[in-house]
Amino acid sequence: MEGAREVLPPALSSLGIAILHMRHLRIQLLVPASKRRLCAALLLCLAACASAQLVRAFDRQGTSQLPVFADGEHPLKGGESQSYRINLNPHQFLYALVEQKGIDLAVALFKPDGSQIVVTDSPNDRWGTEPVLLVADVGGDYRVEIRCPNAKAETASYKIQIVALREATQTDIGHVTAQRIFEEAHKLRSQPTAADKRSSIDKFQQALPLFKAADDTYRQALTMQMLGLVHLQLSEFRLAIPFLDEALTLAKTVSDQRLEASIETLIGGVNDVLGDVRKAEQHYERAVELARKVNNSSTEGSGLNNIGKLYSDAGDFQKALEYYLQALPRFKDQLNQRAITLNNIGVAYISIGEFAKALEYFNQSLVILHAGSDRNAESYTLSNIGTAYRDLKKYDEALNYYGQARAIQQQTGNRAQGAETLDLTGVAYAEMGQPEKALDFHQQSLQIQRATQNVRREALSLNNLGHVYSLTGQPEKAVEQFDQSLSILRKIGDLNNAAIALEERARAEQKLGNLAEAQKNIEESLSLIETVRAHSGSQQLRAAYLASREKAYEFYVDLLMQQDSKNPGKGFAAQALQTSERGRARSLIELLIESHLDFRQGV
Repeated sequence: MEGAREVLPPALSSLGIAILHMRHLRIQLLVPASKRRLCAALLLCLAACASAQLVRAFDRQGTSQLPVFADGEHPLKGGESQSYRINLNPHQFLYALVEQKGIDLAVALFKPDGSQIVVTDSPNDRWGTEPVLLVADVGGDYRVEIRCPNAKAETASYKIQIVALREATQTDIGHVTAQRIFEEAHKLRSQPTAADKRSSIDKFQQALPLFKAADDTYRQALTMQMLGLVHLQLSEFRLAIPFLDEALTLAKTVSDQRLEASIETLIGGVNDVLGDVRKAEQHYERAVELARKVNNSSTEGSGLNNIGKLYSDAGDFQKALEYYLQALPRFKDQLNQRAITLNNIGVAYISIGEFAKALEYFNQSLVILHAGSDRNAESYTLSNIGTAYRDLKKYDEALNYYGQARAIQQQTGNRAQGAETLDLTGVAYAEMGQPEKALDFHQQSLQIQRATQNVRREALSLNNLGHVYSLTGQPEKAVEQFDQSLSILRKIGDLNNAAIALEERARAEQKLGNLAEAQKNIEESLSLIETVRAHSGSQQLRAAYLASREKAYEFYVDLLMQQDSKNPGKGFAAQALQTSERGRARSLIELLIESHLDFRQGV
């Protein structure tokens, strides 16, 4: 029989029965192969059962040595865990709260036999409570493990409060069921696909009445907040509003200012997207105020970042940068929020024409986001990198990054972001001399922007459509798009993009031969450019912004000279010369001031 030996699976040694197999090896070699396989399977099964029994016996013995789960406050380091035991009778109900005091925790429950029942990790960051909810199916010592998954987290504390310990009622059973459903919903919400997020809505809705029946107002507030957030992630902005409003009311009822601040931030975001900038700012400022009261630096940072975005949208890039730079140090442990703020700083630099500097910030953001799980933020940054390359006339790189962004957006179902990337792709094709292709992308984008009611992005899509119609010899259609866009931009106070729309409208009117109307439009555009420039902060930022809008001034001078050729002696040539000279003088004065020289010396 030499040479007929079977080789045993190497995993068997990990079950502690390798010696057993070695001792019976010769007998195994004397029986038919099918019986040998059966014997091996039986031995493996026995070993697994024996191993499980040993683990359970060890766990029971270990649990009995643990401290009792009771009211009290305890310190905990990042990456560590602490376990407790609690003796329950069959059908006994346990309801306890583990209050997080500056540390993000997860709470795991184990049966007396050592098998895990559930792990709870609520979407409330480092504050708020983690519930311990259980109806015992058997009597014995249950284990409660409190852990901090983030090994880098600083030492903080948590507080245990036993709320109820009694014979379970139907309401209690419903309370436990609600929490299990909530946990399932939260897992689904965190998945990248739109289908999973929609499934989470049904689950959250199922949990709500059960939490209400149990008088668990905090969990109702958290569930309402999650419902609002899922609708935001699915670009269903108006559907999010009633859930967030109700969440805010409930948060105030339980006097949880941390949760209130978080919800205020989300409501501000909805109003921002829907074009109500005044309301958005009010909610963001309220969020910052509340966050400062409770010393919640990450929520404060989010509010500051979002206020910065409002200033950026309005063309006040210096003010935007000030807010972003205030926000950054508040995201010490929150890397995802830090990445978003770095991205926004990059957007501000793009707006003033400093594309290389913008890329530095975008790449810093992308390094963080690649290592995390926020695919929406990652796709947004990829799209912005594409825009920086487009502005640098590196169109192949731009289309590559836009393509990467769209792939993520299609996977996550983020229609609003997907529409924005479609729009930006259209801009790239227009600049590459492919207006028909650009038109298709812009029309797709506009349809989605209107469906999701993202009014600011709708205005930008209309701008881009107008530009392409102008390129393809359809100036009448172009003017129609610009008028619709300007109506939105004026309402929401987006001065920078209103200036762009007015310049484009002036060019379309010039093609139609309406020189007086074109002059009126470009002069209004230049007035807005001067307003935005004045709010751009330092001389360097002002000069950079002005350089990015240089073509508007050049067009104005050309238009005035065209007016002069048709109407000589009407002062258009002098006006053109004055505009050109003023531009050069302003550039010289700003250069001298930047160099700290007094241009009046020697006069």
